[in-house]
Amino acid sequence: MKDAAKLEGMYKESRALKMLSHTNIIKLYHSFRHESNVVLIMEYASGGELKKYVTNKHYLSEIESRKIFNQIVDAIAYCHGRYIIHRDIKLQNILFKSDTDKTVKVIDFGIAGTNYKAHKSNAGSLTYMAPELFEGPCITSPSIDIWSMGIVLYAMIYGEIPFNGKTDEILIDAIMHQKLHFPADRIVSPEVKALLNLLLEKDKSKRIKMHEIGFHEWFNVEYVIE
Repeated sequence: MKDAAKLEGMYKESRALKMLSHTNIIKLYHSFRHESNVVLIMEYASGGELKKYVTNKHYLSEIESRKIFNQIVDAIAYCHGRYIIHRDIKLQNILFKSDTDKTVKVIDFGIAGTNYKAHKSNAGSLTYMAPELFEGPCITSPSIDIWSMGIVLYAMIYGEIPFNGKTDEILIDAIMHQKLHFPADRIVSPEVKALLNLLLEKDKSKRIKMHEIGFHEWFNVEYVIE
């Protein structure tokens, strides 16, 4: 069963990546079936995961976070424009092109879904999943990715995940009901807090839309906290 699911994930990733061509999305050069496996020949991104990068630095400055996040927004907006919802955006699925080139590469489209179609609501990485996914059957929509992007931005700015729990049940309850908290020992601009509140709005109907993110004042303000 696990092998079948893994194989289906690789097929889905291949299908999704064949539809995409963007600087900030990992390139698929070729895919083929070999015996019981699907082989994907992909662009090599040697710069490592964003998760490791943030962990090593403890947190990122707003200037650096904005450079990285802007690339993520461009990549996911491009996907949504082609009716593809990533559904598993997380620090581990964002790579850098190389150690010296911090061009972002979004990877792992193995559970990508098509916009406005129903998919398994429990797919994805629990820590990054939007509250509406725990409320019952959910139509796949851009709001799912936007929430996950909010978790990624929060982690870059604060060096930690906003919602935690010792068990899955406690974590889910925190995602659904806990108010967003900003640690007092990390001084950040009011603009980035405002954006995080919009990205991590629990009511998906009130959550910021993808086309609005790039126009938020945090991207345009001349000062941000170093």
